[in-house]
Amino acid sequence: MKAGSHPIVSQEADFINGFWDNSADLFKVDRPVVVFGDHTQVLKYIDFDFVIGADGVKVLKPKPFLCPKYLYYFLRSVRLEHLGYARHYRLLAKTYVNYPPLPEQERIAAILDEAFEGIGTAAANPEKNAANARKLFESCLSSTFINAKESWETRKLDDLIEITHGYAFDGSDFETDPDQEKPIVLTPGNYTENAELNVIAHPGWVTAVSGEVAASA
Repeated sequence: MKAGSHPIVSQEADFINGFWDNSADLFKVDRPVVVFGDHTQVLKYIDFDFVIGADGVKVLKPKPFLCPKYLYYFLRSVRLEHLGYARHYRLLAKTYVNYPPLPEQERIAAILDEAFEGIGTAAANPEKNAANARKLFESCLSSTFINAKESWETRKLDDLIEITHGYAFDGSDFETDPDQEKPIVLTPGNYTENAELNVIAHPGWVTAVSGEVAASA
């Protein structure tokens, strides 16, 4: 849906990936969370209620002693191996997070917020050098987290968050026979390595563009 009551957050690069009207599917956010794209490695900082866009989405809710925005920036500084369209959370889960006391986390997050805002300003003004702004931001990330102080805590990511997974379709949720009443759902297995559709079209099938279909746990 291109318009609706609730935004859909998925693993694609776009911040919002559509809209949804069913409030029963809403993921309630009482404290900001970090969304990680299992296939894409895209990271998003979310501070509003939303609908989870399918099973490639991992919602990371930091424990009370960890500032959500600090965690978001820390994870942006992590460089994971690129595995194509395979899942990447298994790599992210091995990450060790360095963090100072909460007030210092919040101070660092505010500094990085300002640096990030500067990138947006540079990008919006062609006469300014956006590439230099991006380089400055990446440098700020590196200097902040690589040079962590010895007094900071260091713990594995899984020990610092509660995780919610996007919904994975069960086989009983759909049929491959067009004569059945249940909808036919296309999954990655319906495509070849060359991204070609590996099924035969049938009359009455309904297709949808990106952002029009989503489900959540």
